[in-house]
Amino acid sequence: MLTASTRASRSSIFPRLDAIRQQTGLPLVLHGGSGISDADFRRAIELGIHKINFYTGMSQAALAAVEQRMANRQPLYDEFAELLLGIEEAITDTVAAQMRTFGSAGYA
Repeated sequence: MLTASTRASRSSIFPRLDAIRQQTGLPLVLHGGSGISDADFRRAIELGIHKINFYTGMSQAALAAVEQRMANRQPLYDEFAELLLGIEEAITDTVAAQMRTFGSAGYA
């Protein structure tokens, strides 16, 4: 597993990914993609990343949706259901955006 916590170490990961791809020819998995730019995601995919675990981005979108819904709360018959709908919408939007970034939209 390759991880990078700073911008400098992220850029040094690309030659390593390329070397691993050339030596193994195996599909690679990216863990810990938080804070990686869209351009860096696309570059990693070009260098052999086939699966991206993207939990943190979805979690952050869900929490932001809860915060927004709680701040703008309306008296509804079922506020919990409204929170869940907001979470679902936020995660759906986030995943759809990432699928476009990763080039996987329209393949499911």
